[in-house]
Amino acid sequence: MTSAKILFLVSVIVILPILSCSSVFGNERDSFNAQSDQTLYFQTIFSDYWSGYYWWLMNTSMPSGQASPLYITNNFISPHLAQSFAFQTITTTIYHEEVLAGRGTYTLTIILGFIDANGMEHVVTFDSATMDAGSTVTSLTTTFNTLLLEQERLYVQVSVSSSLSLNLQLYWGNSTYPSRISYQGTAVFVPEFPSFIFIPIFMIATLLAVIFYKRRLLTRKQRRFTSARDAVEILKLAKN
Repeated sequence: MTSAKILFLVSVIVILPILSCSSVFGNERDSFNAQSDQTLYFQTIFSDYWSGYYWWLMNTSMPSGQASPLYITNNFISPHLAQSFAFQTITTTIYHEEVLAGRGTYTLTIILGFIDANGMEHVVTFDSATMDAGSTVTSLTTTFNTLLLEQERLYVQVSVSSSLSLNLQLYWGNSTYPSRISYQGTAVFVPEFPSFIFIPIFMIATLLAVIFYKRRLLTRKQRRFTSARDAVEILKLAKN
């Protein structure tokens, strides 16, 4: 493989994930500073945080994937805070399938908390509301009143229960179902890189290791060839 081909391959592997990451997350700092009442949309991307189950990521970018009706209980987490921020009230807006009359009552429950810099989860408060019959969107405003420090992360747990033990699907993940939280103030977050970014990095490291090994092997062969050629020349001179 020529140097030009290697350079092209490395460029594709490095640039494409960065561009796709930028399209998903956008410029977090600029987007947050551009508005006073901020919104974090629930994404169909798993966060890098793991505590025995997956946590969906939430950020300021309008989601553009496919809507995800998955679990009865769903967990969402923000990126790390770049600096301390005091959250006051948080409004959670959830899109869901229509609540049909005569099928009992459905209750939306919101748990709000944060994850500290050591990865420990802290529940701050919870709230619940009965979902209206015929509705497809339910909002709930909850008093949070908590100062989060740098590197900490806000999290939201969303669940629905039914008096008749019937499931009700929740939706998020695109502009048709922009489930989200909103709050007052301007928080600054550190953009989170999704887990798929590490695969190209590993591929690049492997490619560089192979290139280095091949060059080292070629250098050894050249040295051996030179040594053998010098030995032949010495023998010729000795015979003469």
